[in-house]
Amino acid sequence: MLKMGDAIRLQREHVGLSQSGLAEKLALTRQAVSNWERDLSYPDADMLVQLSTVLNCDVRVLLGTKQRVEWQGWLRTRLQDVEEIMTLPKGTPHPDVVSVAKQYIKELDGLLRYEPNPTPQLLDITDVLAQVYRKLDTAKNPEALLNRMVNYIRVKAKAGNYIFPRPQESLLGELAWFGAKAGWNGAYMSDFSDKRQFYGLLEPMPRRD
Repeated sequence: MLKMGDAIRLQREHVGLSQSGLAEKLALTRQAVSNWERDLSYPDADMLVQLSTVLNCDVRVLLGTKQRVEWQGWLRTRLQDVEEIMTLPKGTPHPDVVSVAKQYIKELDGLLRYEPNPTPQLLDITDVLAQVYRKLDTAKNPEALLNRMVNYIRVKAKAGNYIFPRPQESLLGELAWFGAKAGWNGAYMSDFSDKRQFYGLLEPMPRRD
């Protein structure tokens, strides 16, 4: 689980506040916020409630009980696999693409589902992550599918004014690398924001708007 300091920092960055900006809203010094984020001190119960209000999140997010950090160690252990995949010429299949990409999708989906007040756009994104996760094993061109998924996520996030915190952005960046391997085979000549592209003709598609 995340330490409280990391959880506070990630949520502060997510809402676009500096340490000084957060301190001003709470009538505190910047040093007080810095001490929290370095786990040198902690907000008391009353301050924690105020903090969750300013940062627009559940108190449990700030306590770290709804966040995960396994992605950090996992990303490090996967670097060798990713580097090997990315040195292959475009269009060259690699047996680890699907397994590694599914792990990234699982981690990204898990982090996004912790958002306390998800927008329709964010719900669309998690729907598509789950759908692509299911389809990757049988996809004829998994890189092209990943390429379309990443573009869809970017378009939806922009429409919902959602800025990915560092952990989510790191995972999305890794998935974009895989999508780039599709080359011209991954070109999609339709609307990237079309959710229906990830669902078969007879498959039900959740509607979030």
